[in-house]
Amino acid sequence: MQPKSVLLTLMLSCILFAGCSFGEYESKKMETISGLKADQEGQYYMYVFFDFPHDEVPPPPDKRGVVDDKLERQYEVYENMMRLDPLLKVHQFGVKSADRVPEQVDFLNIKEFPTFVIFDDKGVVFLSTDMSETEKFLETLPDIELKN
Repeated sequence: MQPKSVLLTLMLSCILFAGCSFGEYESKKMETISGLKADQEGQYYMYVFFDFPHDEVPPPPDKRGVVDDKLERQYEVYENMMRLDPLLKVHQFGVKSADRVPEQVDFLNIKEFPTFVIFDDKGVVFLSTDMSETEKFLETLPDIELKN
């Protein structure tokens, strides 16, 4: 084989391998996000992603010890969020720990915690780290009709 054809073969192999790897990543991303979407049109699913140490929900304030500002903010948001009643607006609600769902955090490009994400049946309709913005968005959603 001539040096040019060896180089061309090597370059094509690298491009093909990179394309396959990218395709696998995108496929896994689509599959992961599809698992978070609402099942039906008109439904909304909400998840809140936190980055608590040791995958634990916050301990009571008197048991926390010293925490940094970012962690303290997460604790405050968690406590305030528990006073909300998003179940009047969303069909599914979940709290997710970043350590347990790293692919979801990666695929949703979450860089700060906590992050609120709301899905409909097509995909992400809302993503924010601001609880006030999230509350305002929830107000725009129709109330869930409760069946007797």
